[in-house]
Amino acid sequence: MQTSEPNKKFKRDFENTHFFCKERKKTACSRNPLTRRYVSKVRDMKLSDIHFHDSVLNAVIENTVIDELRFDVDYPTDWDNNVFSQAYIVFSNVKEYEIHEIPFDGSPIIMGYEIISEADNRCKVKLNTNAGYRMFSYEKVDIEWPNNYRNAIEEQFYLAKRDNLVNFVINDYIKINEGELTGCKGSVISVTAELPTLNYLIELENGQGDIRLNELSFSLVEGINNDT
Repeated sequence: MQTSEPNKKFKRDFENTHFFCKERKKTACSRNPLTRRYVSKVRDMKLSDIHFHDSVLNAVIENTVIDELRFDVDYPTDWDNNVFSQAYIVFSNVKEYEIHEIPFDGSPIIMGYEIISEADNRCKVKLNTNAGYRMFSYEKVDIEWPNNYRNAIEEQFYLAKRDNLVNFVINDYIKINEGELTGCKGSVISVTAELPTLNYLIELENGQGDIRLNELSFSLVEGINNDT
């Protein structure tokens, strides 16, 4: 993702806003004993959370010490506009890794996946590519992003540059739409790059501290001017 270099005023505003948000979060955590109960409640990632289709497979790094497969891919961060960013799809505790692909000119493209079986906290999956398929079983899957991509998203968030990817920006007033805190309101104070959807840290207005939520679980409060 390309971001323009902010001028000195915007840079100063960004730094001041970032400091203010960190201080406000630290104060809320220190004064409220319930904070630890609610923070970081994002569930484990599932295959269905990942946009495999059209991801370009650049390399696969196999860590034989910890049985990890790290797929280095060009990931569709904005599929409608053909925007891709580097990401790592990481599978943990991998067994039975098989490659069934024909000789291919260039990087294979992942077409999709099939779940072969699920048992004892393990999932056996078949990743279909335009060169064949790869099959293995694993326990957990996650996506990791290079620092430069995470930094670009954070800068966009704190400079209030809303777009198709960053749907919420600093100090947006929101309402939670699902889970045990349905109906609660609060302010967005930080963002974490965990696509295909982003996770945001919300400061609850009811005094119960902060909670980290997927962007699909809350929405802007109607009638409040959240535009900046």
